Amino acid sequence: MQVLCRSLSDDYTKGIRALSVVLKVTTFFTLNTFTMFFQATNLQSSNVRTLRLNPATNQAMVQFINNAKTYLYENVDSEAIVDFFFGEIESAGKFVNAYCKGNQYTVVG
Repeated sequence: MQVLCRSLSDDYTKGIRALSVVLKVTTFFTLNTFTMFFQATNLQSSNVRTLRLNPATNQAMVQFINNAKTYLYENVDSEAIVDFFFGEIESAGKFVNAYCKGNQYTVVG
C-alpha cells in the first residue's frame, strides 16, 4: 500500500487527468480475511467482461467474454493498477495481456 500512496502522490504533483473509469467496490469475506476489489463499471472491451483490481494485494480478477470462468491473477504490477485507475491505460484487454497473463493465477469462479 505504501507504493500506491507514493504513486498517487507523484501523479498528483504532475497533475492528474480527469478520472474516466467509474469504480465499483466489491468485497469478499473468506476465512476471516477482508479483501476489497475495485471494478471498472464502464468497461467497453471486446475481450474482457469484468475487471476487478486490488491495489493493496496486487491482484486482478478477470472474466473474459468468451469464458464463464473468473481468473484471479497474482503479482500484478501495482503501478500498472494505478495507471489503469487514472486512465493512463485505456484498454482493459491490453492491460490484462501486458500485466496479468503470464502471472500465477487461480480459477475462482
